[in-house]
Amino acid sequence: MRVTIIGGAGRMGTWFANYFVEKGHTVRIFDVRRRKAGEVAKKLGVESVNDVSRAVENSDHILVSVPIEATPTVLRELAPLLRKDVILAEIASLKKRAEPVLRQIGRRGILVLSIHPLFGPGANDIVRKKIALIPISDEQREIAAAKQLFPEANLLTIGADEHDRIMAAVLSLTHFVNLVYASALAHENISALRKFAGPSFLTQLTLAQSVLSEDPSNYFSTQSLNKSTIPYLRKFLSGFQMLSALLQNQDRSGFIQFFLKCRKWLYTDPKADTAYQKMYKILDEIGN
Repeated sequence: MRVTIIGGAGRMGTWFANYFVEKGHTVRIFDVRRRKAGEVAKKLGVESVNDVSRAVENSDHILVSVPIEATPTVLRELAPLLRKDVILAEIASLKKRAEPVLRQIGRRGILVLSIHPLFGPGANDIVRKKIALIPISDEQREIAAAKQLFPEANLLTIGADEHDRIMAAVLSLTHFVNLVYASALAHENISALRKFAGPSFLTQLTLAQSVLSEDPSNYFSTQSLNKSTIPYLRKFLSGFQMLSALLQNQDRSGFIQFFLKCRKWLYTDPKADTAYQKMYKILDEIGN
């Protein structure tokens, strides 16, 4: 299979280029960052082209891996260049923005895939990794194509609206909380804190540091372009203000009530009972 990665010099674009190379496919990459694209192509042993028309020429599968805000525009630019027998996929982490363009392309009979890899470029492989698939035109055909492309992945089907709402909780809120947490530790001697820290701090520190290793521009897009982000941040702020007031007022009873209510909510998750043991297991694996 001949695969073209649009945005192949980015971290996820590079990851998928390498994935398809390892699967034995012929891979071509295109990226506006030409020098970086050339470096990636040389490293992976693939072709890098500077013209988008040539990039998609004779491709069986085209995967678009560009910033969220650029995805609709790139799809529109690609549309007139596509053969009807090509598979066009995009992997943006928000889906509502690209959905109208994908539907328009799909009406031409082109198979379009709106997928979101629920993992980052640090993943070693795709085995049992989750990929969200948002149906566009022909759900069963799209599922079959995604399974053919990523047979070892765990494919999850979800609508665009619900996907973006959930991403506000699992991405936007998580990233926001960790950024604020990191800012609270500004000017601290992290090595000294680590020396005397217990498992809760070490786990949270590792998570915050991993968040800060990513591209801040991508994180801004994920948070700012999702209309569901602000409602979650308002909930967070409300909880913060309530808990702060309880502490300032030395309200032990109110604090315990707040704590138990939160525990009741989170322990509706059947995996919550093993969370404490999992935290220690994670720390044993990554080291203190």
